[in-house]
Amino acid sequence: MKRLATWALRALIGLAAVVVVAAVAVFADSEMILNRHYPFTPAALALPQAGVAASDGARIARLYGCGGCHGVDLRGRVIADLPLLARIGTPNLTLVAATNSDARLAQIIRSGVQPDGRPLFLMPSAAPSRLTDPEIGALIAYIRSKPRGGSSGQGVQLGPIARLGLVFGKFKTEPQQVAAAKAKPLPEFGPDTASGRSLARVCAECHGPDLSGDIGPDLRIAAAYDLPSFARLLRTGIGRDGRPVRPTGLPEEKTIGLMAAESPPRFGGLSDTELAALHAYLTTRVSHLAN
Repeated sequence: MKRLATWALRALIGLAAVVVVAAVAVFADSEMILNRHYPFTPAALALPQAGVAASDGARIARLYGCGGCHGVDLRGRVIADLPLLARIGTPNLTLVAATNSDARLAQIIRSGVQPDGRPLFLMPSAAPSRLTDPEIGALIAYIRSKPRGGSSGQGVQLGPIARLGLVFGKFKTEPQQVAAAKAKPLPEFGPDTASGRSLARVCAECHGPDLSGDIGPDLRIAAAYDLPSFARLLRTGIGRDGRPVRPTGLPEEKTIGLMAAESPPRFGGLSDTELAALHAYLTTRVSHLAN
């Protein structure tokens, strides 16, 4: 009996040692990923002679959900605090803007790379990486229009589960997401759907760079919506069945769903013409996939 107890103790010690070694390895590997250096080469923006308007930037910020993460005053906030996963705080953009040129800000937003070369994490750079120079210039003008103030922000602190996911490729850094977006551009279907394609760049954040699915489903699902029901979905988050659209596979009481939460503040201001253009682009895409 004494010998059995000794073996059991040794086995527990051995198991604990394996767990510690594995934890150290995961931490070290995740640190290498988070501290990997990427090129940071800001270039001057090509802007119209008349300049850009902060009001246009406000519209872009609304569509791309900047206020949802950084707060309506853009001074940053804690958006999630999940034990073992991550504590996610967003930076104060009024202070970031105060210490960076327009070219540097544009590079940060588009590339997901910090000025010191390290990658950003959980900043959805893949979608705004497709903004034109005038659009990114207007967005920066809007950021600069906000009164400077507040603290520098909390930053992202990853727990063991998030670090494990990072090491095994379940989570990607922003430069990796941007590279994936460049490898899968939105398809073009000619000038008649160009305005809708421009709006569809926003959808790529959740539905994948070419809209074939990611967090959300492949947007060929748009073919199931006529224009009135599509407009209601974008403006309210209510699906064809009259209920808030929720992620599949989760109990109804656990979440209201991304569309139901994100659609009204981000897309509620789209005009009938804009919604029709986006719907036309998405349904044209479905027709091309079918052929």
